[in-house]
Amino acid sequence: MKRKLKKHLSSALFLAVVLFALIADFTPFQVPKAYAVQNPLPGWPYRKRHDIVGATGAGIDYQVKFRVYRGTGTDSANTVYLNGKCQEDFDDVRFTDSQGNVFSHWVQARTSDYADIWVKVGVDLSVNQTIYVYYGNPNAQSISNFDATFVFGETWESPNLNTGKWTVEAGTITIDTAARFITLSAGGAMRSTRTDIVFPANFRVERAINDEGARIAASSSASGWGIAAFSITDRAYAESDGSRGIVWFGCQRYYYSYSPAGYYFRRTCGIGHNIDYYGSDREGSSYLEWAAYLRRQGDTYMVEGIRTETYTSSEPNRIYFATASASGTAKLWDFKIRKYVSPEPSHGEWYPEEVLESFKGTVNINIEPSWLPNVAFKIDQITQYAPYSAELEVGIHNLTVIDDRLVINATHTYTFKCWKKDGALYSYDKSIEFTLAQGQSINFIIVYTSYEVTIVSSPEVNASFECGGWELATPTTIYRGPGIHTFQIKTLTKYYNSTHMVKFFGWFLNDIFITTSETANIYIESNSTLKIVYTLAETPQAPPMTFRAQLVTLGDVAAGTTKDFVITVLFDQNAITITKIEFQLKQEWFTVQEPLPKQASRGMETIGTATIQAELKTPENMQGYYSIPFIVTAITPQDLKITTASYVTFTITAKPQISETTLTAGGFIETMTRLLGNPILLLLLIALIIWLASYSLKKH
Repeated sequence: MKRKLKKHLSSALFLAVVLFALIADFTPFQVPKAYAVQNPLPGWPYRKRHDIVGATGAGIDYQVKFRVYRGTGTDSANTVYLNGKCQEDFDDVRFTDSQGNVFSHWVQARTSDYADIWVKVGVDLSVNQTIYVYYGNPNAQSISNFDATFVFGETWESPNLNTGKWTVEAGTITIDTAARFITLSAGGAMRSTRTDIVFPANFRVERAINDEGARIAASSSASGWGIAAFSITDRAYAESDGSRGIVWFGCQRYYYSYSPAGYYFRRTCGIGHNIDYYGSDREGSSYLEWAAYLRRQGDTYMVEGIRTETYTSSEPNRIYFATASASGTAKLWDFKIRKYVSPEPSHGEWYPEEVLESFKGTVNINIEPSWLPNVAFKIDQITQYAPYSAELEVGIHNLTVIDDRLVINATHTYTFKCWKKDGALYSYDKSIEFTLAQGQSINFIIVYTSYEVTIVSSPEVNASFECGGWELATPTTIYRGPGIHTFQIKTLTKYYNSTHMVKFFGWFLNDIFITTSETANIYIESNSTLKIVYTLAETPQAPPMTFRAQLVTLGDVAAGTTKDFVITVLFDQNAITITKIEFQLKQEWFTVQEPLPKQASRGMETIGTATIQAELKTPENMQGYYSIPFIVTAITPQDLKITTASYVTFTITAKPQISETTLTAGGFIETMTRLLGNPILLLLLIALIIWLASYSLKKH
């Protein structure tokens, strides 16, 4: 019974396996065209993989041309379709290696359907390689760059010659940007500015915009010999010594002696500075234009289809375009020099589109103080407004404050101070860069600040002034961020009372004189008091009749101690600026404790008073009476320098000595002598003796 059961179970298991195999064989198994993978190029959600079949000698940075379609289709050879997921202008298309390193590229042509893109492939195409094309980033900017893609070349897209690439040695030039050629005047010469260009061992010269052969033309009606040439060379172009170029081609004007005799153009070219080829006779009477591919393959140089020759005497390092003698003007069309081997690397398989896994983090941006409205900033060049919160792709991002000063209203203006990141100071720069990791949440705060500025007038009058385009009046309090702010007085004169009129004198910040100008540029860096000072309206005064420093009497000052004192100056000018106080003797004993210069105004008083704090420090072991002269120097509003002199008088006394007193015989006598010399004490002593004697007699 057990054997039968075991046999039945085995049969059932066998049938189940066979049935599963049949089902699997006949059931369609779909491999998705798009699948999620990790993204080495954050921000680009799609890519396609492509194999390139290497070619001997191609090496690194070989230029490969692709045709990229926006729409759908079957990928093959150098053609790829991006399924409608790239930008309309193809600015987001990137070619990379397997690690996401982006290759340089140049968009040669572009339509609404496709773009032809030359890519400098930054991996070794001497062997088989795999590259990727990325697309689908709506915020990407174009990185198309001709000079970064090719060895050398020119598109003639600008009417201005790029003097960083070209040097005109003789003649004049004009550039036709529509036809894409440059015209060089008769007898002219121009060369690549660099004379140390490193040409690869294998290269080809061809048109930039359409990959045809490089094109040159010459035009002249003159009678005489001449030549116009384009040359890849190792020295300056000169027909006089046969320095034409390592590989070159051009148009020669020569005399044809048979009928019809005259001067004509014909094609010419050469290798190793030689003239190795002439075209047919009379190819042009006054104009000739032709094209050729110039090429190098190791030590072999070619004008393709015309001349091939080995040359090893020197290496090319510059480019020349020149005209000589009667060749007239010459034209050179756009061209590029790229790596080239034959056969070239070929295109292998294209793989299905990959949907790249999205790695994101969260960025929150707030403002301090939080009530500030409409604060704009840029994140990755896109303008946003705080408060802001969004998920972004992982990687490096940029933040930029747009407004470094926010004007809220007449009284409140705030200035950008810093960025905080997660509560800590991050940067004082307006533009910052940060890296966002997968799942990370970063909190940024844009910090703005302002200081309280109290604005008053002295004497107290209602004074109008302007600040930052806002008109205000004293007394008032405004808030301004750190920095320079412009204040302009509007009330220049005003009646102080029924009998006195005052006029504007100047600006004082925290009681420090700033300027007498009606417009003041004042740097605010803390809470401050700004004072608008007025004086009595009167005709300008002559230099002061009164400018006098008062005598300073300090009395006794113990040796080795300090004593503070005040120097007082009387003046009758509207205001003075005390610039210097000089002690004529014992300068090391004195210290002026207030910073100079110091501004003083007499206000409404007839005689103004200015005081300056100073200190005397007497030396040890010094005694005696001293009278030290000092000089006070000041400047009047009329820029007149005035001085006055006075004295500081004092007596240096010895320090008080504290010691024990011992009563000796001599001391007793001296003490008694002092007592007896005092009449009052003497009378008291006599009275005491009499009383004691009387008391003693009564007792006996």
